[in-house]
Amino acid sequence: MKKAKKIGFVFVAVGAKLHIDTLHDVLPLWRSSTSSPILVVTDRKRNELPINHNRVVDIDIDDSFSHHEAAILLKTGLYDYVDWSLADYWVYLDTDILPVRLPVEDIADHFVAPITFAPDHCTMQEFALSAVHEESSEETNRRFAEIKASVKDIFEDQRKHQLKHEAAYLKVIDITKAYKREAAHNEPSDRLRKARDSYFEEKKYHKTKPILRVKKMNSLLQSNSLIDRIRGKINRFFLKKYFRNNSQYLFETDGNGLWTATDLKYKKFFFTNYNIIWDQKNNSFRDKATDLHIDDSRLITFSDYVKGHNLSYDPKSESWHNKDGSLFWKSYPLVENIYQRTGCIYNPENQSFKLAEGTIIQYVKKSTALKKTIETDFKIIINIEDWQHWNGGVFIFDKSAKSFLYDWKQRCLAAFTFPNWKTRDQGTLIATVWDHQLQDHPTLPQEWNFIADYYKEEILYKGNFEFEVFDKRITPSLLHIYHHWGDDDWQLWRDCKEVLNVTEAK
Repeated sequence: MKKAKKIGFVFVAVGAKLHIDTLHDVLPLWRSSTSSPILVVTDRKRNELPINHNRVVDIDIDDSFSHHEAAILLKTGLYDYVDWSLADYWVYLDTDILPVRLPVEDIADHFVAPITFAPDHCTMQEFALSAVHEESSEETNRRFAEIKASVKDIFEDQRKHQLKHEAAYLKVIDITKAYKREAAHNEPSDRLRKARDSYFEEKKYHKTKPILRVKKMNSLLQSNSLIDRIRGKINRFFLKKYFRNNSQYLFETDGNGLWTATDLKYKKFFFTNYNIIWDQKNNSFRDKATDLHIDDSRLITFSDYVKGHNLSYDPKSESWHNKDGSLFWKSYPLVENIYQRTGCIYNPENQSFKLAEGTIIQYVKKSTALKKTIETDFKIIINIEDWQHWNGGVFIFDKSAKSFLYDWKQRCLAAFTFPNWKTRDQGTLIATVWDHQLQDHPTLPQEWNFIADYYKEEILYKGNFEFEVFDKRITPSLLHIYHHWGDDDWQLWRDCKEVLNVTEAK
C-alpha cells in the first residue's frame, strides 16, 4: 500500500508590527483548519513584536538588506528553511491568506512538480510598472496619482455608497450584465438599433423636406375629405416627378395605396459604419459578416429591459425606481463631484482626467518595460507579449523545486543591485519561470488563491464567501484579502472578521 504524502504550511513574517499582527490574526484560524504542521519563518532580531507560535524558524539575514528584501530572501530560500522530515509538500502562504473552505490539504491534488502557483489577477504588462522603473510612464502615472489623490475621498465615497446599498447595487449590476449578455446574443439586432438611432438623430432623417412632403401626401390621401384626397393625388403627381429626378431617394408604394421615400444614403451609412447591408428590394437588413437577415423584433432598449424587472431607469439622473416611484438605486455622482472640485473631467472607462486647458492625463495601465528589462538584465527571452504571470501569494512545492527556488533567490539578489528594479519578487519569478521553460506549466485553480481586490468592481461578493467574476461563480478555498484588511465598511471583511473572531474565542 502506497504511503500517503504529508503536507505542511509555511508563512514568512518579518519586521514591522503590522505584518506580525496580521500573522497573529490568521494563525488561530489556520491552526483550527488543519492538523498539518504550520511553520513561520522569520528573522527574530528584526521584528517589532515576538511571534506567538509553536514552530518558528529563525534565520539571520544580513543587516545590509532592508526588511522587505529580507522577507523576499526568506520566501525564496524556503527550500533550505522548511523541515522536510515533517512534510513531503510545503505550501507557502502570504499572511493575508484565509482558509474559508476545508479541507485545505486538498490543494495537494493540484500540485505538479516542481512547483505550482496560481495565476495573478493581472497580466505581465499590467504588472510591469510595479516591478521595474520606466520614466515616461511613471511620470504620467505620478501626475494621474496626484490628481486622483486630491479627490481620493470622492472615490472612497463612491465605493462606500456601493457597499452601503450593496443589495440594490448588486441587483443593478446583475440586470445590467444580463442585458449585456442578451445584447451580445442578439448583437446584430442591437447593432441595427444603434445604427438607426444614430442615423435618425444625427442626420435628422425625419425632418428632411422630401420625407415630410411624402408624409403630408399620405395624410391627404387618407383623408375623408374629397378635396384633400384630390390635393393628395396632385402632390403625388409632382412628387413622382421630383423623385424621378432625385436619385438620393427611393419612392415606392407599400401596396396599400400609401407611399414611402427612403433616403439611399441610409444604405451607405449603415454599410460603412455598422457593417449592415440594407436590402432595398425586401426593405430589410442583413448582417454584412454572415449575410443573414437581422430580426427587428428582437430589438429592446435598456430602459424597456429594466421594466421587465419591475423597475424603471432614468439615464439622465442614472437612477432606478420601483414600480411605485420610490427610489431603488442612484449612482454616485463621481464624475460630477470630481469636476466641481477640480475642473477636471474624469473618464472612468479609460481612467483619464481631462484638464481645464484640454490636456488628457491617462493612467498607463500596460507596459512592455518588464519584458524588455528581463531580456536586458537576465538575457531571458519571453516570446509571449503579455504573458499571464503567476501570483506569489500561494505556492506548493516539493524537493524537486530546489533548483527553481535557488535560481529565483539568486535573481532577487541580483535585482536588489539593479537601479531599474523595484523591491518585488514577481518580476524575478517571471524570469525564473521562463528560464526553466515552465511558462506553460499547470497552475492552481483560482479557488486556491482567490484575490479579493477591493477596488475591482467586477468582483461581486455574494455572501458566504462566494463571488461572481465576469458571470463566473467562484467559491474559494483560500481567500487572499488584497486590499483593505480591517475595513469594517466592507461586507467581505466583516464576514472574515466574524470567522477570525470566532476562531480566536475558541
